[in-house]
Amino acid sequence: MRFPWNDPRGRFSPVKAVVLAGLFLPAVWILWSMANGSGAAPGLTDIGGVGPGPTGIGGGPALPDRGLLGPAAGSAGGGLGVPAVKEALLLAGLWAIRLLALSLLITPLRVTLARPMIGQLRRMIGVAAGLYALGHLALYILYMKGDIARVLSEIWLRTYLTIGFVAVLILAVLLATSTDGMLRRLGGRAWKRLHKLVYAAALLGALHYFMQTRLEPSEATILAGVLGWAALWRLADARRPQILRKPAGLVMLALAAGLLTVAIEGAWFAFGTGIDPLKLVVANINPDVFPRPAAVVTLAALAMAGLHELARRTAPRRKPAPGRRRQPRQDIPRTATSGPGGE
Repeated sequence: MRFPWNDPRGRFSPVKAVVLAGLFLPAVWILWSMANGSGAAPGLTDIGGVGPGPTGIGGGPALPDRGLLGPAAGSAGGGLGVPAVKEALLLAGLWAIRLLALSLLITPLRVTLARPMIGQLRRMIGVAAGLYALGHLALYILYMKGDIARVLSEIWLRTYLTIGFVAVLILAVLLATSTDGMLRRLGGRAWKRLHKLVYAAALLGALHYFMQTRLEPSEATILAGVLGWAALWRLADARRPQILRKPAGLVMLALAAGLLTVAIEGAWFAFGTGIDPLKLVVANINPDVFPRPAAVVTLAALAMAGLHELARRTAPRRKPAPGRRRQPRQDIPRTATSGPGGE
């Protein structure tokens, strides 16, 4: 039996062990927040509220604070009240989309840094993203007091919930087929085609996140920009892979990802809120409001170009394979013979 902290040869991998431990930290944070019944966790107030408002796309009012296994108020006395469950619900969904975006960056990181070992982390991180997404759904059911009929009705009637539910279903399918046994059963080619659905899940998850955060979707925009960069990298790798092996190509990709991030944020404000997107463009070039999401995505992508150049310069040079030494020619004396007629 191969444990998740082992490498493909079955040996203990310290890197995989550290990453695996790190993947459990958000779960510990979520359980701690539920046990303490505190209000909004650090960072939640920065994502624009906890539910879609009346003007959101397919929104409706925010989730009602109904009683759940205790008082609705998350007081200092603790208890599993609505604020605690709502906070855990949002945290689980937030970490699901974060880890999903990280899993899509593993292959670009492996190629950029020329470190094949990094590729071993992708499945582990992808599985964690799927589990957090399922936890997000389970906490929503808990929030609704386990009323499955009510849950299904809300998912059917509210567009943002429908989108999120489809994303969770896709991740559940990918999670169920992520084992080596399913890889052998489906075959490598079919398995790869199936798991390309991760991009659809990421797109739907990002849209669901946008519709949750409403008027201040900074982190949602950054994650969407990161996903856009990963998609552009994949496209370039399929069409012009040599571009990604040069710093100039990665710099161009970073600038393209920044522009794409501006377009994503502008489209959201134009169609999702009705706010003039030109104000957003001005904000992106205003140093007083730096850094905007587009700047964050661009700088992160430029860092990838810098890491690529650093890895190239510090990589050990391969010594040429030793060849056969050419023996010096020795002239044979004319008096000697080597044929059958000689002495």
